[in-house]
Amino acid sequence: MESNKDNIPKMTDLDEILALQADHDIFEELKIGDIKDKILDDVQANILKSTKHLYTLFCFFTFKPEHKKTIVNWLKHLRLTSAREQIETEQEKSETEGKSSSENMIGLYLSYQGYEFFCDPEKIKHLIRFEDEDIFAFQEGLAKRCPRAFGAGEDDYKHPSHALILIATDDARLKEVNDVRGQKESTEAQLFQLFAEWATPPVKDFDAFEENYGKVFFEIGMRNPEGSDGLPREWFGFRDGISNPRFFPDRGRPNPPGFVPDEPAPLDVALRRNRLAGNYACGSFVVFLKLEQNDKAFKRMVKELAGKLGMEDYKGLAAAYIIGRHKDGTPLHEAFNFPTLGDRNRNLNDFDYGNDQDGAVCPMHAHIRKANPRDGQAWGRIVRRGKVYGRDNSKNKGILFLSYQSSLLAFEDMVNRGLYGYKYKNKILGKDMLFVNKGEYQGNHRYRNASGYPRSPYLRAEKLVEFKGGQYFFASSISFIQKSLENFI
Repeated sequence: MESNKDNIPKMTDLDEILALQADHDIFEELKIGDIKDKILDDVQANILKSTKHLYTLFCFFTFKPEHKKTIVNWLKHLRLTSAREQIETEQEKSETEGKSSSENMIGLYLSYQGYEFFCDPEKIKHLIRFEDEDIFAFQEGLAKRCPRAFGAGEDDYKHPSHALILIATDDARLKEVNDVRGQKESTEAQLFQLFAEWATPPVKDFDAFEENYGKVFFEIGMRNPEGSDGLPREWFGFRDGISNPRFFPDRGRPNPPGFVPDEPAPLDVALRRNRLAGNYACGSFVVFLKLEQNDKAFKRMVKELAGKLGMEDYKGLAAAYIIGRHKDGTPLHEAFNFPTLGDRNRNLNDFDYGNDQDGAVCPMHAHIRKANPRDGQAWGRIVRRGKVYGRDNSKNKGILFLSYQSSLLAFEDMVNRGLYGYKYKNKILGKDMLFVNKGEYQGNHRYRNASGYPRSPYLRAEKLVEFKGGQYFFASSISFIQKSLENFI
């Protein structure tokens, strides 16, 4: 590339642009800031940046064909939030009050069955290149392609939905409904009333909608178990979402303590060309999973592991052996040995396992190491945007896992090679302890005891996390939904 930047031909090919690091300065240096804005204006929110809203309503729809045109007209007029709008709104809000936007974020994702519902089947193959294996993964679906991640499947997930509408909000009424859900029969109608207020469906009565337009069911997600604006956590008590790919980081904004930022990721980690739309239209594959967490079983396993390693006074370290991090996010890493919790100089995300090839510090089978071996391979990374669901006094609680990726194969590799695989690069790792079956032998797992010696204790494995169903979707560009969806009928 010539040093005189004025002589550089302007980059216009979308695939080349998506391969660039998502950094404002790079796009400005290449004089394609206008193209960046076109992409961000058309990409749906929550993909490149996580929303900071306290609550999220997941709305799953299976439509009836009688009113297809009415449904399309409703969906094309949804007030979908763009990535650019989200970035600018939240940056402005953080500079003034340090809080998230009070405006709701709305996203719309369609499954393969949803595209079939709206589209001439011959047109679907033009949405994604037919030779691309992702079209087959999308068509076959989660239950067939990745049955272990689908699990037994709750009744609501036995049959694929057509659409998922995501509404992120700070409206406390959603938490009020969540607090009594399962105790009152009227909560689904209450949720539909909130949905109707935010998304203006053709009719605002729950029964009338289901009678005329199709079935709908809801999941309620929260930023953390308390439903507060604290750092995101899950039900085992660990900070969540620490090491995600970064896109267009805020310029001039200080990093939180312990956060050494990675280089911005290429856009094509999450985005791919959205065919049958504009020149710079992009979309992303979406994976939704419902995972149930057994926090009581987790505590029992931690207590047993701590006892067998002589760590009764260090149960926090025994728990970290299973996850790969302490609850505050401090990683098990050779730079720390036994990390000091609360150390503001700790590094939460910019590290690898180059000096811990045998798992002497972070066990080879620890969850974060299995999910992301940090071996320098950019392919296979996904963007996680999960929320917790349930209540503290309820058995039914866990994570509403949501990920965005340019390829479904990246997610499938993470599950099959990572969470459930026993080997990686010719090393025996053992299965991720979060996903072992009850009673499954785990004697090949190695941990350091209180004296620093490796041990392989036998543990009575329990089901810590159980998959309850899920589905694949595609988050089309906003222009596709507004202009192209109705042309598919």
